[in-house]
Amino acid sequence: MDKKRRDHSRNLMIGFSASLVIGLLFFLMSALITVNDTKKLVREAEKGQADTSGKQEMPDIPADPSKDAEETAPETTAPQPEAGETTTSPAETEPPHSEEVPADPGYASFSDGTVQALPAERIAEIESTVDPTLRGFGTGFTDPKNELGRPTYVTSVEEDMWKEGINGRCFCSDANTKKAAITFQAGYESGHTETILSILADNDVKSTFYITHEYGWNNPDIVRKMIDQGHDIGNHSYSAPEEGIVLQPLQAQMDDALRMQSYMEETFGFTMRKYNYNSGLFSLASAKMMSDMGYEVCFCSVNYEDYSETAEFDANTILNSLLSCAHNGVVYCFHVNNKVTTEILPGLIHYLRSEGYEIVQMP
Repeated sequence: MDKKRRDHSRNLMIGFSASLVIGLLFFLMSALITVNDTKKLVREAEKGQADTSGKQEMPDIPADPSKDAEETAPETTAPQPEAGETTTSPAETEPPHSEEVPADPGYASFSDGTVQALPAERIAEIESTVDPTLRGFGTGFTDPKNELGRPTYVTSVEEDMWKEGINGRCFCSDANTKKAAITFQAGYESGHTETILSILADNDVKSTFYITHEYGWNNPDIVRKMIDQGHDIGNHSYSAPEEGIVLQPLQAQMDDALRMQSYMEETFGFTMRKYNYNSGLFSLASAKMMSDMGYEVCFCSVNYEDYSETAEFDANTILNSLLSCAHNGVVYCFHVNNKVTTEILPGLIHYLRSEGYEIVQMP
């Protein structure tokens, strides 16, 4: 009997212990779940607090283009003179080149109001409505001629500009008037421009020189001599990139032209009214913008490729080719880089006048 009671008591104790262990396990599991849930809630609360406090990185939002241009436009500052150095004009303090042209230089209009910046809306309208295709000028030497003796491609360039309402020209007169013009592109100096100016002065010829900022910066005395002798100065771009300014967006082209315009006004007191592209490329869209800014976009009908100062040419051969290309309204375009230009220029002037051409400045 006592043995049965002891066994019963032991079984009760075992059952109670087992129940206690199971209950304790359930309690611990519940507590663990509760702790995990609490930690999760805390983490979510912390995350929400971080989002509202601005510490959490937000997704990128497309920026206002105008603000982006203001924030990314490089700052330009005038170089400081060294100790003891004095400056007297912008030409003496401005660096020969600027790596970046400000996206919005803030130019309005110039002294006589003939050239001014266009609003962004107008540039966007030109981009969407005028042909942006890159085109060359044509040389006039080998191009087919029309019944009036004018190069057909050059004639088409002028006609296409007029169809778009562009103030531009490739000829210096109409096809029935016997006039000729002689122009020069000046990107850098090779020691021949003084001779060219002397030849023009001796023959009482007024020309147009399209210059870059580099040329003006390095040769201010020659530029002043051009102006003093009555020659016209045209905008050949400020930066003059080798691949051509026209490859840049229209906004950048406008900024570049205005920067050159401002440089000429401030340094030489000269307001340019003509624009001429560098590197032999242009587009109707770009020409339309330059025209709307107030420029006359000027090309030529015979482009003599004398831009290399080291290339060797036979003066008589070149002169005969130039003479054979003469036509009413012909505009010859030379460069100031090769000595052969100084050798053929007197003969060209003499021939044109002997044939009855009036040599005029590019109108």
